[in-house]
Amino acid sequence: GVGGLASVIFLINMLPEVYRQELRKELIGDVLRHLAVRRSPDVDRAEVAAQAEAFAAFVSMDAVRIDGAVQSIVRLMKRPETRSASLTMLGNVVQLCREKLAVCGQKFLTEMYDELDVLQRSIDSNPALAAQIGYDVRWINEQLNRVPPPAVAATVPSTAPAAAASAAPPVVPSAVPSNQAAYMLHTAVIYPGSEQSIFALDYDAVTGVVVGGGKDPYLTTWDGKSGNQLGKTISNTAFICSLGRTGRSGILLAAGMQVDNAFGQSPCLLGYKRGTMDQLGVLEPPECNSVNAVVTFADNDQFVASQSQASDQGEILAMYDLAGVSSVHHLAPVSAWLGHTNLVSCMCVSPLSPDVFISGSQDRTIRLWDRRMATCAGLLGTQDPSTFEVWAHDDLITSLDAFGNTLVSASTDTQVAMWDLRRAGVAGAGAATTPCLARLALDNSPIMRIAVSGCVYPGVLAVSTYNNMYVANVSDITRVQFYMGQVHANEERPRIVYHELKWVTGTNMLLCANENPGLDVMHVNPLPQ
Repeated sequence: GVGGLASVIFLINMLPEVYRQELRKELIGDVLRHLAVRRSPDVDRAEVAAQAEAFAAFVSMDAVRIDGAVQSIVRLMKRPETRSASLTMLGNVVQLCREKLAVCGQKFLTEMYDELDVLQRSIDSNPALAAQIGYDVRWINEQLNRVPPPAVAATVPSTAPAAAASAAPPVVPSAVPSNQAAYMLHTAVIYPGSEQSIFALDYDAVTGVVVGGGKDPYLTTWDGKSGNQLGKTISNTAFICSLGRTGRSGILLAAGMQVDNAFGQSPCLLGYKRGTMDQLGVLEPPECNSVNAVVTFADNDQFVASQSQASDQGEILAMYDLAGVSSVHHLAPVSAWLGHTNLVSCMCVSPLSPDVFISGSQDRTIRLWDRRMATCAGLLGTQDPSTFEVWAHDDLITSLDAFGNTLVSASTDTQVAMWDLRRAGVAGAGAATTPCLARLALDNSPIMRIAVSGCVYPGVLAVSTYNNMYVANVSDITRVQFYMGQVHANEERPRIVYHELKWVTGTNMLLCANENPGLDVMHVNPLPQ
């Protein structure tokens, strides 16, 4: 089970008010300053994508009021050097929380619509401008059910910019021709059921049941093969960000924020019995601001939860053991590790050893841990010669998954990295470096989620970026070619970035979750040779 960028942003609203106010003030200011920087009109959208999404997330949480948000967008829209950033901001607001526009002051909405119409008329007569922002304006008008003004002249190019076009050619990170099997990913069916965003998925290979949790106050269960909804289990949570299932008893662990009538919301871990989904109690770790990710092990009923502490201890990775207990309520950690200096956003188990698990963090590090050791067992990354610190990525690490000897990591730095788990540098050693095997940049947008373990085709990697879905065979990293997924979208179910992916073990079925209700199920198939 893992967290991700969308859930990390949403977690800010779950913190106690004193921390929430401080983070809002600092982060919102940083985001707006970045978006207001003057840039070329044809700027690479990767420069503003993460900040634009953060801005929309703050609007969705009412940390930024919609009237002020629209005014800021319009001011930036009027300047050519900030126009692309403003449209990216507006696109995210429309995608994440368009219902907020319904309560926006009419004066501000009118100004926004007028400015969109001005841009549309300019686009109709300026092919260069159409290539820069035509896709954005068209998409925003479509999502808002607006009819654009009549075209001045039919000079708009028939294709959208490459970064946004749904029919863009495959992205090839390597110049080496691909002679290994290639695969195509496409939407096959939709599983209905949930009403709000799903941030975490679990597939139980024993029962064939899929469980999803997110913003709904319940967990939704489906039959993994047929898609039939099996039920909804009340969780009494405001938010679930991570799911994991223990190997021996099949107990489901859910990490998130519990609704507390006395204190508002509190971080928690919930347990559920396999099959019946009977709740096995609620654990509220003491002196904890949030529980961000959970990872389980195949050989027993132990699990590790990443916990952001209210004190200055930073992130704690706490291991618990459910063996012989009937409830998680009174669990105490059997082991705990320190090392990360910022939020741990994702974890996975190493395929090389059942005792080793791996964590990725907002502090840009990837750390290896051994349940039999008291300290960090290793680091992946390149060492900074001036500070001796080892960095795996240049920004928040959003996702980890592994197959064979290889770990795959993803980050908002727009890159997917591949690592040899047998070469992890020893934590704390002055000369410890473990360079990655390869770094792959797909479309220069933040990477939201990856999935490689569980697919019936070994080494087939699915990647969700801020812009699109991709698939590649990464069994041989010298011959990697990514193909863009064929994602079904329409007015009722618009194309939205996926922030959770999960293979149905041993099949070609990929479960995909985003802001749309329910799940998109994609199939991967070999391309004809």
